[in-house]
Amino acid sequence: MLGRHLLKLTAAMAVVLVAATAGLYFLFFGMGVREARDLRSFVHSRPDVPVVFPSRSEPASFQAAPPEADGFTYPGTVPWAAAEGRLRLLETDGAVYELTWGRELPDGSTLIDVMSPSVSLDGKRVLFAGRKAPPDPGRWRIYEVGVDGRGLRQVTGGPDDPGCVAVPPMRYAADGSALDPEDRK
Repeated sequence: MLGRHLLKLTAAMAVVLVAATAGLYFLFFGMGVREARDLRSFVHSRPDVPVVFPSRSEPASFQAAPPEADGFTYPGTVPWAAAEGRLRLLETDGAVYELTWGRELPDGSTLIDVMSPSVSLDGKRVLFAGRKAPPDPGRWRIYEVGVDGRGLRQVTGGPDDPGCVAVPPMRYAADGSALDPEDRK
């Protein structure tokens, strides 16, 4: 009789332990990066250190050069045709995590394309170029995200950002004439 109660108590404690572990996992780890499990089969070797990389599922364009257009006035023409670009993290155990795809920025918008990631010296943040989905005009801006997938935010291109006003190529118009400060934005 005592053995049967002990068995039931042990089983109940095991169920509670599994539920608590799952709850803690989703509470603490579910808020950060999500593993892209469908990509594990594409990982043929495990790196010695984590690697941050942009990933595209299709070519940007079969055209070699961007379309001719006036790119100096807002909103300009976006000389890029990629349907999607994702920022991913390949861990040393072979797991691949999404850092930007499907994550909302503080203003509620999302990124549809990324490129040129640079990891901070402390290895905790990634700065990269990104562009938002429509109705945004899709201009490339600088963004930041933690390697844990938290803190995605836009760094440049906000309402107080004067734009590139002092360095080429935005100092001059296509015809070589100097741009005034308002046009440089």
